[in-house]
Amino acid sequence: TNDVTSSLHYLRLAYRTQQKVPVNKLSVHNRISVLYNLSNVYMEAHKHDSANYFAQKALIIAKASNNLRGLSGLSGLKAAAFSAMKPEKPEHLDSAAYHLKRAADYAQQCKDLGLATTSFLELARAYRRQGKAADSRLAAQQALDVARQAHRPNYEADALRGLSYAQADQGNYQQSIELAERAKQLQDSILNGEKSKEMAGLQVKYNVEQLHQKNRLAEEQKRVATEQNRTMAAQAQVQWTRVQLLT
Repeated sequence: TNDVTSSLHYLRLAYRTQQKVPVNKLSVHNRISVLYNLSNVYMEAHKHDSANYFAQKALIIAKASNNLRGLSGLSGLKAAAFSAMKPEKPEHLDSAAYHLKRAADYAQQCKDLGLATTSFLELARAYRRQGKAADSRLAAQQALDVARQAHRPNYEADALRGLSYAQADQGNYQQSIELAERAKQLQDSILNGEKSKEMAGLQVKYNVEQLHQKNRLAEEQKRVATEQNRTMAAQAQVQWTRVQLLT
């Protein structure tokens, strides 16, 4: 709570400072960043009206500069604000769905397939909350199609689960079970792949450490041998000096 309060204090200060500076003296990125961060922190503080207010101000700037990726992210942020508003009202969910559709569209325009996939997934969830099973199924299918284009297996598994829920909501239980199983198999495959990579990484780390140890041992042996040679040379010199003195 203290972190959120502190963040809001400094971000509001930055925002007020911006208001005093001529627009042409500030970069678009800087103006949007302060507003975006303010909106995000207000979301953390559960002040969703304020989050929506600052996201909208940032959205206007992003539109003027045709910042498609920014428009997608900000549309998603507005959707999150509407989704979280209490008490939940149908118009809030309608607004959330509207902005998620915009977010997905902007993401596709700027070729950010990862962002487009997450937007479609959130849209499928929003429709499900509204009881719109057919729309939820369509959005989940769009998420699946884009996830495959983007080669994002994690998103693909999420989309398959979304499709499974939508099929169940429409009474297609056998298809729902099959989709859920495909999602599970894909997720297991991802986890096994990650474990294999982790094991391979550990093996490489072990091999490198073993090599370092061998090098350190070889250096230590070389140092000891050098010291022994020096000692033997010194002893030989002492013996030679004694012989010379005796003669």
